[in-house]
Amino acid sequence: FFKKIIRQDVSNFLPQIAMPTLAIWGSRDRFVPLRFGKRVAAHIPGAQLRIIEGGKHGLHHRYPEEVLEYIREFVKLPV
Repeated sequence: FFKKIIRQDVSNFLPQIAMPTLAIWGSRDRFVPLRFGKRVAAHIPGAQLRIIEGGKHGLHHRYPEEVLEYIREFVKLPV
């Protein structure tokens, strides 16, 4: 899936990830569309996918509060 980014498909490594994983994706990301986020989450055992509706690429810049909320929830940090 990540050929545009690294020019090498490393998706076969996703099932080997054994750490808790949170993928945060924007529903309107044109650089790495949501369909790739769904694939990532589906191929990493136990991964969670959180979607920011209307979000585009660079979520941490454009939606920092939502991203932080999802991360806090994932790692169970108090607000």
